[in-house]
Amino acid sequence: MKRYVRKPRTRTPEERFAFAIAGVAFVLSGGVIGYALLEGYTFLEALYMTIITVATVGFAEVRPLSPVGRLFTSGLIILGVGFVAYSFGTLLEMMVEGGLQDILGRRRVEKEIRKLKDHYVVCGFGRMGSVVVEELLKRDMHCIVIESDQSKVQDMLDQGILAIHGDAGDEAVLKKACIEEARGLVAVAASDAQNLFITITARSLNKELFITSRAESKGTVQKMLQVGANKVVSPYMIGAYRLVSTILKPAVTHFIEMSSIEREMDVRLEEIRVAESSRLDGKLLRETPIRSELGIIVIGIEKRGGEMLFNPPSDQVIESGDKLITIGNVKQTDQLIKMAT
Repeated sequence: MKRYVRKPRTRTPEERFAFAIAGVAFVLSGGVIGYALLEGYTFLEALYMTIITVATVGFAEVRPLSPVGRLFTSGLIILGVGFVAYSFGTLLEMMVEGGLQDILGRRRVEKEIRKLKDHYVVCGFGRMGSVVVEELLKRDMHCIVIESDQSKVQDMLDQGILAIHGDAGDEAVLKKACIEEARGLVAVAASDAQNLFITITARSLNKELFITSRAESKGTVQKMLQVGANKVVSPYMIGAYRLVSTILKPAVTHFIEMSSIEREMDVRLEEIRVAESSRLDGKLLRETPIRSELGIIVIGIEKRGGEMLFNPPSDQVIESGDKLITIGNVKQTDQLIKMAT
């Protein structure tokens, strides 16, 4: 019978770095405490003795040592030199291999992430996830990617995209992405099971989070909605409906495609939320400069309670929290976005 032999776990660069620093700190603190207790040295005297002993530079002692002090010094040399040699060797090895640079790079990324608020968390950087990130960055929206493939994470970091390596279904990983401060989450992992678990975990951490999840199978859509997803996207269903629309209404489909992805036309379909501080708050639609000055068409208004008003009348009151569904050119839309905030 073949015996299973468990392979020893390889330390991560962070663990090796921490162990090296801890080793040096242990030797210095042990030496200071030992000299202070055994020889009655002051802190500075004990620190000086510890450093010259470990460094083996041969400088003069502060004052003659007692027999016990000499034994302690001998032990400190044997133990301390070994610890310090290992620690500095580890640091040198990590610098040569780039491990130290990786650690400092991750610390920089974590520091940038902690500053973010109202950002988007994208779980998965496959075909769909990469497009989502691209579109968010085009609109100057802050986003963080959680990806289980370390090589993809490194590629994103090299491109200046904030990314975290780990399982997006893990609470600790989501918290590292500041999920409590996020505006929305997009779950586009490899399987429905992963996206379902990500949705459950994210909803438990942030009750106000807007969660959009991908579902491959039709039966999973309802499950995701039940566990907390706000919207569930089925690529196959959308693809099928798009094919039918292309056949039956090719001009309409072409116009929507061009205005949605903003690549062929200077037209943007946009969703704009009206803030409490906006000068649009409390005004009738006809009293605003949306149509008269900006030339933007409001094709719908989603009220705070979720009610959708299509082709709202001119006497419709705009209130804070409303979402204006508009169509206009890019420059006009940008002006309206500033006006609504």
